[in-house]
Amino acid sequence: MENEKTLGKISAKLIRKLHDENRSIFEINHAQNILGKSYNAIVDLLRDLVKRKIIIRLKAGKYLIIPQEMGSGENYLGNWYIAGKEII
Repeated sequence: MENEKTLGKISAKLIRKLHDENRSIFEINHAQNILGKSYNAIVDLLRDLVKRKIIIRLKAGKYLIIPQEMGSGENYLGNWYIAGKEII
């Protein structure tokens, strides 16, 4: 049986707010502002979301939300031009 992707209340709040703001790429400080949590708590949350393939780490401190219609999303980078711009 394939693992299902589910979100807890805090993860769901973060993803929902980012979608509402039309942000598919975000930084740690933006997640902190949305959730009002400490830096370490946010880093732990984002690490867990990366492990569960909900988001991708583009570079240190910068993340991309994987659209759930992409399935596993292991190789998803979104718009390559935008992702490249954000990495540089």
